[in-house]
Amino acid sequence: MADKLLVRVYNVGLGDCIYLRVPDEGGAKHLLIDCGNKFATAEDLEAAIADVKTLLPPVPGEPDRVRLDLLVATHAHEDHVRGFDVDLFAGIQVDRLWMSAAMDRDHPQAEGAHALHAFALEALARLQLSPKPGLADWAASMLALSKDDGMDALLDDLPVGKRQYVHADTTARKLKLFRDPAIRLRVLAPMEDIDGYYLGRETPIALSQLQAMRAAAGAAAEGAAEGTPVTAATAQPANVSREDFERLRRSLTDQALAFVLKEGELVNNTSVVLLLEWRGRRLLFTGDAEVKTSFKGQFQEGRGNGSWNVMWHERQDALSQPVDFLKVGHHGSHNATPWTSKKSGGGEHPINAILDSLLPLPEEGAPPPERYAVVSTARSGYPTIPDPALMMELGRRVANVRAYEESTDHPHFVPAGELQPQRTDLETADGERVPWIEIELAPVP
Repeated sequence: MADKLLVRVYNVGLGDCIYLRVPDEGGAKHLLIDCGNKFATAEDLEAAIADVKTLLPPVPGEPDRVRLDLLVATHAHEDHVRGFDVDLFAGIQVDRLWMSAAMDRDHPQAEGAHALHAFALEALARLQLSPKPGLADWAASMLALSKDDGMDALLDDLPVGKRQYVHADTTARKLKLFRDPAIRLRVLAPMEDIDGYYLGRETPIALSQLQAMRAAAGAAAEGAAEGTPVTAATAQPANVSREDFERLRRSLTDQALAFVLKEGELVNNTSVVLLLEWRGRRLLFTGDAEVKTSFKGQFQEGRGNGSWNVMWHERQDALSQPVDFLKVGHHGSHNATPWTSKKSGGGEHPINAILDSLLPLPEEGAPPPERYAVVSTARSGYPTIPDPALMMELGRRVANVRAYEESTDHPHFVPAGELQPQRTDLETADGERVPWIEIELAPVP
């Protein structure tokens, strides 16, 4: 119905593609948050965008073109930006494109983040040549996740009316999208100071030390046998024992792996997090923002913080009342929703206060209130995507729950009969896979 807000979460495999129709004065605004997937085929994204086109209004005077008011790229991972393709978006007039401030290659407060990204890509390119099949396959998968193709389309190729890098300190005037002054789309993350909040002081120092070690090891190896090609078998300096050299190589590989993982975590933590406040309703779209449970979940000045920890520290006012809709972060991963089964000081972990605020537990014996959560996900090689314990916890807090029959072939599954939120990978109709999960919200009377 035209007076209701519509959220359509497309089944694109392991990825996000989320359409919103938001009633506004004089009509409605149309938004698309992310368009990407990993492991699945491009046909899933093509089907999603083909459906989006049927929901968009025509451009006046151009019957073959439709208008999208806002396109959001939450962060630069394949499962969120793979579909940002010129051909796929042909026929769509994109008025605005919002991207995370971390994507701005010239952002002065993200220089460390960009240096880490460049190192991670170089390290992954090396690691995918490893003779160890498991390591090589993992590196190739991670390289695909973080490659710059999707970013090139966003920054240079995709025709849009206005590109804008956004962060939590972007002024309301620059974010104004709706005619109705009571409708507000807020950016809760990332903070403008990418390096200061999410990278921390220790990472650039450690990265610089590792690069110096690698350079020294490479120079020594090249000098070990003049004119001989440097290979894994020959690259040993004459003045270093084989045992010490192998230990150094393993150390460099382990440290490189640690920085690759750190970079992936950093990209997730610089996701654009959006809070839509519409006629008494609150909807939260979280990208892949992560949470850290160390230090009792407290924000730590000068350290690499999780996005949820930063938001609770800097924007707690926005998270201190329930939401009507939650896009469950990072495809239901254990580290992307502010809840953990861990104990702290013998009691419940303090980080759980965030989820208790957003989706409070109903009183014992009472049904969950009319609040909703959707998980855009697919089972893959990642063992905690989605995390069974989290799925069951969310199932206690929202109204749109299912008792899915999940395959027990996967080592991590929700037991049959246990309630969990609607999931794109398991939702069916008449025994068939559904192309999307749809939630409609009416204004609060």
